[in-house]
Amino acid sequence: MCPMYEVKSENFQQLVLEKSAELPVLIDFWAPWCGPCKMLMPVLDRLEQQFAGKFVLAKVNADENPELTREQGVRNLPTLKLFANGALVEDILGAQPAEVIREALLKHIARESDMLRQQASEALATGASDEAIALLEQAGRNEPDNLQVWFDLTRVHLLNGHIEAAEKSLANVPIPKQEDEQFIELKARIGLLKQLPSHAGMEQLAQDARNAPDDNNAQLAYAVSLAVQENYSDALALLFSLLQRSSCRDAARQSMVQIFDLIAKRYPDLATEFRRKMFTALH
Repeated sequence: MCPMYEVKSENFQQLVLEKSAELPVLIDFWAPWCGPCKMLMPVLDRLEQQFAGKFVLAKVNADENPELTREQGVRNLPTLKLFANGALVEDILGAQPAEVIREALLKHIARESDMLRQQASEALATGASDEAIALLEQAGRNEPDNLQVWFDLTRVHLLNGHIEAAEKSLANVPIPKQEDEQFIELKARIGLLKQLPSHAGMEQLAQDARNAPDDNNAQLAYAVSLAVQENYSDALALLFSLLQRSSCRDAARQSMVQIFDLIAKRYPDLATEFRRKMFTALH
């Protein structure tokens, strides 16, 4: 277990700023009269035990250190401030549950699974995708709560064209975490890839679409192939035209929504433009 420090103005530089270059330092601003502060203390003690020396827990008695409390912008108690590499990285207000504090800590604590992720990245850069997969699978077994492991593993499987394996990997992300932008984007990419005919390459799909402009299936497959090749503008334009066909409306809408999920962060203007067009066409 890491030691707990009583922080004051005179030792703040040493015990917080300098110490945080070695380990993250979590400061608990509290006061003896503060009921929520007393509720939070056993939560912090348990987290300290669970992380077993991977962060430093520090305390600031706000009544005894009013100047330091003001300098750190603390207006309400309890307040937690997390420092890493000499800088404030997280502000947590109020007596938050353990999971909220744990997630904040995990962003800044070195984890074995992250070291394995780095090794996997290096292996992948040399073309050793099987080695990368093995490393990521080991990381997932050791620390299944590290979502980045599953996202990395999903991407490697997609890179290898293993859609089913990618889907199984992504399924390891628990439901409460499935609102993460990376999960939404990867799920959309998998959904689009699953729509492509397994027997035809991209050039064949383009040729089929040119030869059969009235064939909904051929046009949909070509539109999806454009999206998979990251030609999102042309893909959405084609899907929007297919949206006008009553026999193709539902399928075109579904594919457009998947593309929106895929590009919402990178190309927000394009997503907004076609969301409006789709809404107008459907209503």
